[in-house]
Amino acid sequence: MNNTIPDNQQLTHELDKARLRISYLEKLCANDILSHAVEQSPCSIVITNTKGIIEYVNPKFTQITGYDIDEVLGQNPRILKSGEKNPEDYSQLWQTISSGKEWRGEFHNRKKNGELYWEFASISPITDASGTITHFIAIKEDITHRKELEEKLREADRHRVLAETAHAAAHEIYQPLTVIIGLSQLITTTLSDNPSLCSDLELILQSACKIKQIVQNMNSANHYATRPYANGENIIDFQKAV
Repeated sequence: MNNTIPDNQQLTHELDKARLRISYLEKLCANDILSHAVEQSPCSIVITNTKGIIEYVNPKFTQITGYDIDEVLGQNPRILKSGEKNPEDYSQLWQTISSGKEWRGEFHNRKKNGELYWEFASISPITDASGTITHFIAIKEDITHRKELEEKLREADRHRVLAETAHAAAHEIYQPLTVIIGLSQLITTTLSDNPSLCSDLELILQSACKIKQIVQNMNSANHYATRPYANGENIIDFQKAV
């Protein structure tokens, strides 16, 4: 019998959630135009009280994070933390907004399903008529795709530098190598009566020709690697090239 009666702690928790839900609906009805703008915003919007407890999130927040509204009301935004940001950074954030200033920066957060995503956030205090801070509002843009493109560009730039270095090295090697091959061929023809020496020269010539082929492959790789990149399709594996 007693098992069917919720204890006081559970009942208080459910009442708090109900009050937050009512408050949530009241905020939506308070200003129809404003609420529609916030509800339809392409940015994720979160409003917390001065203790950092979530009192409102818009549909974009639930779409990005995978959390339902009832799952985050009454929670702290730390439920999104991936653990990558230093505690000092969060401390600095809190000091900034608590002093009445705006904070801007990036978060690498975690969705409900565990997937990581990037967002750029602007967090500001909300004040009443007397200037007292009553809430904080965070307006956040999902920048995951932009971050991925930036990483691809950095990777492409690294390969471009590698290609340019390989081209310069190949140029420095190619000219003296041509001289070695030419002289080896000349000496071999003039020493045809010395089979032992000719055999040694032939080994030198074979090795030089192999190096020449490697240099030509490096130049070929450089030709493709310095062309415009498209989704990384022209990235060259120099180990395969040689």
